[in-house]
Amino acid sequence: MWKHKARDMKREPQWRREDVIVFPELRALQVDMLSASPEITALCLGRKWDLGDTPLPPGAIELSTFRALFRLWSFPPAVLEVPEPLFVRELPRSLLLAAGARLGGLLSGRPVVVVTYAIENNDLQSLVGLPGIRGRWVARAIRPILALLVAIIYGRVIFGSPSAQRAYARVAPRFASKGTLLLELPAVDGRAHLERGQTVAFVGELANRKGLPLLMEAWPLVERAVPEARLVIAGAGPLEVDVRDWCASWSSRSFLGMVPHDEVPNLLAGARVLAAPSIREGRWREQIGRPISEALAVGVTVVTTTETGLADWLRNEGHVVLSASPSATELADGVIRALREPLDPSVVTRSLPSRHGRYSAHDALHPAGAQ
Repeated sequence: MWKHKARDMKREPQWRREDVIVFPELRALQVDMLSASPEITALCLGRKWDLGDTPLPPGAIELSTFRALFRLWSFPPAVLEVPEPLFVRELPRSLLLAAGARLGGLLSGRPVVVVTYAIENNDLQSLVGLPGIRGRWVARAIRPILALLVAIIYGRVIFGSPSAQRAYARVAPRFASKGTLLLELPAVDGRAHLERGQTVAFVGELANRKGLPLLMEAWPLVERAVPEARLVIAGAGPLEVDVRDWCASWSSRSFLGMVPHDEVPNLLAGARVLAAPSIREGRWREQIGRPISEALAVGVTVVTTTETGLADWLRNEGHVVLSASPSATELADGVIRALREPLDPSVVTRSLPSRHGRYSAHDALHPAGAQ
């Protein structure tokens, strides 16, 4: 057995690194973050749709849950970052991997600190997925169990938004109280001061929950009020055929399909407004919204709803924040207002930190790698 373990260590020396992150679905932003942190080993259990064919960065390995568990037990890291507790469908696997790593650390005399980054802002009953009184009773029953588990397993937590911190305070007050808030805001992009016309951009999954049907219903009202307005839609998803047909006969509407994530900033830099009217659907609620982050980085005025975790910050900074379920007329009014009175791009970018908030959170969770 020990001979096999020695052979594995020679074949895959990256497993001896001090810090490990588990990604159930690797995303584009995480690829960027890992590329800047070659000292981190990433265990990738899947890929998110927005990653496309982007190659994995050094230190990232795609593998199964069983193999990840075996490796974490065999070579326990000093710091293990697992998905946040309110990522409910991932919670059993996260707890299993964390327990395996901590057991391996206990047996080898090498303690493991389990950390997490939290941006889930939905309530526990919605995350459970059961409606009415049944959902309330189930949520009430599992809340103390969840609070106990996270108190035992997790050592450090960084919250990416105030609404996420509030969501955890309702479920596990002690866990929330020991966390640190670092807003997931982008750093300024060098393309922030390009000339831009009366262009509105929608970037993301072409799905109901992203508010795309609502935007399509609202857009004719925008066109009548602002005849020179142009809508650019980029993304992929279940509504792709409908979007393509809807755009086909109108010169003021463009559908670009799926755009590589490294080209999205260029697309947004030519827009005056980002429309991101996400609405709650089932267990899902917009946590941050990558398009919102990318739009802010290039100085774009954002029109969104209170569903994003950055809603309070966006409203305070002068962006247009609508109710959780706006009507088409309300959305149109918000887009028209943003087109006619957009924020100056320099004002938008001055409100941003010098370093992306997710990278700052990463450094706080993995201080050895940040040095």
